[in-house]
Amino acid sequence: MRFGLGARIVATIAGILLATLAAIESGSTHLETRIVAAPAAAQPAMPAVAELAGWFAARHSWVGADARLARLSHPLYVSVVVSGGRVRAASQPRFDGAVATVDSGGTLSLSLPPSAPSMPSARSAASAGEPRSEELKFTGLAGRPIVVNGTVAGRLYVIPSPSLLPRAIPSPPDAAFRRRFMVVFLLVSAFALLVAILLATYIVKPIRELTVAAQTASSAALPRVPARAGDEIGDLARAFNALGERLMRSEAARRDLVSDVAHELRTPLTNVRCALEAFQDGIDEPSPQALRAVLADVLLLQRLVTDLHELSIGDSASPSLERVPTDILGEVRSAVAAFGDRALARNVRIEVVAPEPAQLVACDPARVRQVLHNLLENALRYGRPGGCVAVEITPGRQGVRVAVKDDGDGFAASDEAPIFERFHRLDASRSRSTGGSGLGLAIAKQLIETQGGRIGASGGSGRGATVWFTLPSALA
Repeated sequence: MRFGLGARIVATIAGILLATLAAIESGSTHLETRIVAAPAAAQPAMPAVAELAGWFAARHSWVGADARLARLSHPLYVSVVVSGGRVRAASQPRFDGAVATVDSGGTLSLSLPPSAPSMPSARSAASAGEPRSEELKFTGLAGRPIVVNGTVAGRLYVIPSPSLLPRAIPSPPDAAFRRRFMVVFLLVSAFALLVAILLATYIVKPIRELTVAAQTASSAALPRVPARAGDEIGDLARAFNALGERLMRSEAARRDLVSDVAHELRTPLTNVRCALEAFQDGIDEPSPQALRAVLADVLLLQRLVTDLHELSIGDSASPSLERVPTDILGEVRSAVAAFGDRALARNVRIEVVAPEPAQLVACDPARVRQVLHNLLENALRYGRPGGCVAVEITPGRQGVRVAVKDDGDGFAASDEAPIFERFHRLDASRSRSTGGSGLGLAIAKQLIETQGGRIGASGGSGRGATVWFTLPSALA
């Protein structure tokens, strides 16, 4: 049988109550017999106190005085020597070592140790093995001091023998008290179990809602669970809802990515297929111009696959980056030099604006060069022929800002954020004709943010576009 969390809470409370009842019940089995006796009118003569004092003076101890008291005492009475709150010597062994107290009224109380032999009446009232104590009280006794060298070594008392004492009748358990105790215990138990059931329901209900929501979740919809409480259960529900929202966004992004990839692959694949079928059927000749067109589509496919691979590395785990102090001005100049031929072909001038001395940033040089290549390629693609592309480096308190500016048509302010989304194009037809995959800025954003930087874009229609990124300073 499987026990849920609620049943375990109720069972725990019930177990605590039963253990409490068992402890109280076992403690109530202690049997206590008290005998209160007054001595007979005629008291026997006490043993000679002077003889006991001499005996103690010779030995400085009451050890062994029991036999001396037994010879001096009356057969029907028990002589005891009390010192330091205990019986130090007695004419009968059962009283030796008993705890002795004398109150202001002269009442002598003797508490026999549990190991002492039980009196006959007490033995018949309790079963064997039960713990019991016997307390005897004697009123009207006058103890005589035993003085040794001016110091009281003890007091001598003579008490009746057990055969002269009244019959010891153990008091039966208080039935009325037990009934009251059981009634109170049952009421407390019922209240405790009711609280346990309500508490278990309160705790288990939101967990069951979470379980149902998780079991009924699908890729199309993830149910929300109410997060009413402000405790750990409420935190769990809110975390579950946040997880569901992230999963739904991730699922939507996955569907969009699959759709975009299929759309991007369809056009170049169709072009390649049509060209090859035309070559095969003899409709067209594989002229150098036709082969160049097929090669352009193949290169576009290759670039798209490469970009998708870069994105998949960043999505699956953080790319392997080395954060080393890097001369950002040197990296910018190296990237600009690599685009010299393409800039010359479009009659575009690339300028680098940077203060001296060189600024050091903490980054991965290879990844920064990849970002600079993406930004410079876009600037040359969308800039005006015969125009200018500027790369500005601006040092700051916490890092360095690098901005790539072109003098093309720019874009509207509403496109500043979507420009870094995957497959986003400001002009789809122009982008495809120039060979763009729509993934370059998405890759650049991923690489910059992984290195602790930020990236953004700005530009007005007809005033060119600016794409900038920041990297943390190597000295920060």
